[in-house]
Amino acid sequence: MSHLLASPVNLADEFAKDSAKAVNDRSGPIVNPNGDDSKFDPAGASLAGELFAGRYRIGCVLGNGGMGIVYSATHVELSLPVALKVIHPTLASSPEARARFCIEARAAAALRSPHILRVYDAGNLGADGCFMVMERLEGINLDELCRASGPLRVETAVDYVLQACMGLAEAHAIGIVHRDIKPENLFLSHYRCSAPLIKVMDFGIARWQGDEIRSGRLTNRTSSLGSPCYQSPEQMENASDVDERSDIWSLGLVLYELVTGVCPFEAESIQETCWKVLQGPRPSLVTLRPDLDPALDAVIQRCLELDRSKRYASVRQLASALRPLSSAGYGTPPASRVAAARAEKAAKGERSGAARARPGSGSREKHGRSAALLASAAFVLGIGVTTAIQVTDPQLRGVGTAVVHSSNAALRRAHQLVRRFIPAAPARTVVSDARQPSP
Repeated sequence: MSHLLASPVNLADEFAKDSAKAVNDRSGPIVNPNGDDSKFDPAGASLAGELFAGRYRIGCVLGNGGMGIVYSATHVELSLPVALKVIHPTLASSPEARARFCIEARAAAALRSPHILRVYDAGNLGADGCFMVMERLEGINLDELCRASGPLRVETAVDYVLQACMGLAEAHAIGIVHRDIKPENLFLSHYRCSAPLIKVMDFGIARWQGDEIRSGRLTNRTSSLGSPCYQSPEQMENASDVDERSDIWSLGLVLYELVTGVCPFEAESIQETCWKVLQGPRPSLVTLRPDLDPALDAVIQRCLELDRSKRYASVRQLASALRPLSSAGYGTPPASRVAAARAEKAAKGERSGAARARPGSGSREKHGRSAALLASAAFVLGIGVTTAIQVTDPQLRGVGTAVVHSSNAALRRAHQLVRRFIPAAPARTVVSDARQPSP
């Protein structure tokens, strides 16, 4: 076994070399990550409690999918809960499957967004396959959430898709197209002291654009990758000819399903699904949820354009269109915001008309405020100049006297302005204790 703890770039390069060597050299010994001579069985229940790779204590099976088996585990030195994914035994001898496993590990390890499932470690098990170590999440994926609670509120669904956009924006920025966005791969994770967070998972069929070494040679024109119900038309026709707009198509379908509870292109066969996508009517929210804001339907319709040049050019554009519909401080839907703006404008007009109906009143108040400010400024200026004169050189006494006279005149003018515009307070007679008449 070649076990690696390295940076993401070095990790994937060496990981790929070791995986290819293990597949091509079947005569070599089978290496057990537990360090003994027993046969390693990734699917065996006997792994529970075992020490894997010298540092991970294996717990129960968390999931068993088509690509691999995921165990709960704990890093014994750090007491860190992790998820340990081992390639499925039936795929251990497949060079393509092992290469895709490597791509998944490397793609996730190259991303730093909090909305991407983190990969901490990876390595290979010789002829028995390979593994990766990921953060262990507590929560539920969006498919399970919808099945349990039904359609989500629009604001909630939009918030979740916006978080997925944030994660995918970083992936797209370095040329990674996920190609398998669906509710099952968007995980709503719960943390002790923070709000729930969406995590994009499973980069197993991701494509690294412009890099044939990483992913181009693994996909040909006739291969079908991903879930047909969420595949874009171009991905159905040629899985290697995709860009970030393919993920935007899938995000539109995810959003549609979150608010309706229905996957619009789901069918009994792949052929029927493809027909619905390529030739069937476009899904519309109006038929299932006429109560929803038309702006949401417009966003989804643009995501699901058959011509990808008519879709949003990036997930950032999609996010900009969705933000007004979210709950994160953007308030009410666009139609309500327009009505509110018009009402506020009308209210301002009424206030302005009322002010104009009282000739001179607004002007007098304005001059009063200005006079008060001027008086205050003159008073402060006078005090400041007088104080400055007191510490000035005696040779400048004449200049200082002139300035004092000038400041006194300013003070008298300020006093007149104050008396004119500010009502005088009622006079009060204060008698000190010392001058009070004796009884």
